[in-house]
Amino acid sequence: MVWTDQAIRCQLTAEASRSVAWRQLDFEARRLTLNAHLHLDALGRQHLILKGTTAQVVLHISGPLVTAGPVHIRLLIDGLTALDHAVGLLSALSHMIHGAKPSLVIDRPGRVEALKLRDALIAIDGEQAGASRRAIATVIYGADRVAEEWGHPSGRLKAVIKRDVLRGRRLVAGGYRQLVAGGTTSVTT
Repeated sequence: MVWTDQAIRCQLTAEASRSVAWRQLDFEARRLTLNAHLHLDALGRQHLILKGTTAQVVLHISGPLVTAGPVHIRLLIDGLTALDHAVGLLSALSHMIHGAKPSLVIDRPGRVEALKLRDALIAIDGEQAGASRRAIATVIYGADRVAEEWGHPSGRLKAVIKRDVLRGRRLVAGGYRQLVAGGTTSVTT
């Protein structure tokens, strides 16, 4: 199997079943309209590879052979700590099967970006509530850091809060739409 560098590779674990009501047989591999390949390994495990232009999703499926007829697919996510990662994988799978706009893992803010977005929302909420920038900084960064750095000659913390407020204003002015739609957003400025 060869992976292309530019494609997003997602792997999910699933169980197939035919022992449910016929209305729950929601997956039929033979009716897929996208590029799909089923590989069986030496132990008989199924690896269904769905390929799109920007993503490749691999379903590691246990249970009856999915190409022999309709099955019910149950996706398995191992623990709550894997939930954030799984949301991106499920979005990619949904895009592959249903053609919906993908919201892949790379489209979502990383940890640093998520913190900047959180700080921007706190800052804009504070500003709209009439709080001073120092009070906003205290909520975001804590009283000890504000007491230590607020009067510093470099003015770094004041500049950070100013950027947080401006970032919050951009989100409120419509920047949130791109983020909600699964697109990337520039939060570094």
